[in-house]
Amino acid sequence: MPRISVVIPVYNGEKDLVNMLDSLLQQTFHDYEVLIINDGSTDGTQEIAEEFSRNDSRFHVSLQDNQGVSAARNHGMDVACGEYIVFFDGDDWVPPDALESMHRALQVNQADMTVGI
Repeated sequence: MPRISVVIPVYNGEKDLVNMLDSLLQQTFHDYEVLIINDGSTDGTQEIAEEFSRNDSRFHVSLQDNQGVSAARNHGMDVACGEYIVFFDGDDWVPPDALESMHRALQVNQADMTVGI
């Protein structure tokens, strides 16, 4: 079971999704899974997500009919296996130490939740 589940709801995000997923590959913390929830995209989002999942076993793709970002996040929570869940968007980019910093803050403070900037 991974420590962190990263849930990424995305709709027609082919323009930015590669940058987001690449930033996750650069993380200094490695005990995570990435759940890409494709919310009915009509562009190349699904192909990009599938390519990342083929190349790294931590990446998983779910395709659903377009139901909106909240439904996509809820689906991500339903399939997440991690002890903690973090939400990013398909057009985000995170620094290489983002997951490590959040995990360290959780452990040091014995917290149930942390918020990143």
